[in-house]
Amino acid sequence: MKCDRFNIKIKDIIPQQHFLSQTKLNKVIKSFEAHDSYGDIYVIKYDNLIFSVDGHHRLFYLYNIGVEEIEVVNELEDNNNKLYQILADEARKLGIKTI
Repeated sequence: MKCDRFNIKIKDIIPQQHFLSQTKLNKVIKSFEAHDSYGDIYVIKYDNLIFSVDGHHRLFYLYNIGVEEIEVVNELEDNNNKLYQILADEARKLGIKTI
């Protein structure tokens, strides 16, 4: 699968997930305490915008600790994934514009 890795400001990523779990966020925090890496955060490019498709809790945590820019992964096939596009449209309809 072809991937594109690039750096982007967190505020320029639109999350597709509409809510976060406190339990999962707590696990993310513990994981960051044990490891230096935040792992891959996956995005799609759709309608000239960037939407996160995996890593929402990590993205939220990084934003809250003051990280401004991160590396993301875009699996190019995912840009045409209809489910991801529907979720992106739904996020925009809900007025979600940034983390």
